[in-house]
Amino acid sequence: PMDLEWTKTLRIPAIILAAVSTLAFMISFPEVYRSVHNEGYISLYKAASSDFTTRGSTAAQYGLLLALGLAFASRSKWLGWCILGLLATYYIANLQLGVRGGIMGFALLCVWLFHTQIRRIDRIALVGLPILLASLIILAAIGPRAAHFGENTAVFLPWFIDNQGLTALYIHSSMQIDTYPSLAYLHSVFPATPIVAKLLGISIPLDQLYFGQYLSKAVLSGDAYGQGFGMGWSLFSDFYAYTLWIPGMYLIAAAGFGAVLARLASSTNPLVFGAHVMIFVKIMLLPRTGLYSVVPFIIAYAAILGACYFGSRLIGRKLEVSMK
Repeated sequence: PMDLEWTKTLRIPAIILAAVSTLAFMISFPEVYRSVHNEGYISLYKAASSDFTTRGSTAAQYGLLLALGLAFASRSKWLGWCILGLLATYYIANLQLGVRGGIMGFALLCVWLFHTQIRRIDRIALVGLPILLASLIILAAIGPRAAHFGENTAVFLPWFIDNQGLTALYIHSSMQIDTYPSLAYLHSVFPATPIVAKLLGISIPLDQLYFGQYLSKAVLSGDAYGQGFGMGWSLFSDFYAYTLWIPGMYLIAAAGFGAVLARLASSTNPLVFGAHVMIFVKIMLLPRTGLYSVVPFIIAYAAILGACYFGSRLIGRKLEVSMK
């Protein structure tokens, strides 16, 4: 069997990431909260010249999710549950801003972890999950998002359901674009692109970093894009952007992605399980987001695993030499 004793070292970067991310969130969230409650939900997307990942609140989510995956990969359940609690606080706080997707994906993550780690959930889930998600949607209505769009709690749910058809429109519109910015492909796997650019004194607009932003700027009329409105994106649009609609390649890309997810879901290896836990929330949101929200996590996760593995081996050898 594979020697997994070294995985205990993953607890160290998990704790560091959780601590730093929590601090970043505590520092940055009050400013975001004041902005949203003064200017409305759309203020979250008005800054079309700066990247989302440079915002402390968003960066905190990246760190907490990565820490969560590392904690479970280290087989330290107490640490995993603690970080899960920090994530719960993060998503509940963001619900006050009208950001509903995160808390819905997080709720499903909790249900899945309960099902796989504590006690199997059977028929009760058929009734419980729809009620849970409907409750979260209604909660999202009691805040700046619904107020900004002129809705109230009583009519928000049918308004929300009616607008879900827009996802199909996003996918269709994305396939009408012949070429996308080269930087968007790079940024999908290397999210530090705008940070590196900023260190070099270069400011990159969002429409050059995100496929969805590029689509929004190209499709929306008037100054709607400048005001913060967007078209959105989808995993299915990603398959189009990466395969350039070459016959057969679209289906191969989709099948390959499905095979990877199946592998993640069925594996009992703690390292694979940790990766699954880490990106679970993002996977739930893929119909309305893209690979750029998943791939960077996997790359960072693999890099930390490699560093801890080789670091533990190096320390082990030095100890062996010193004891001889």
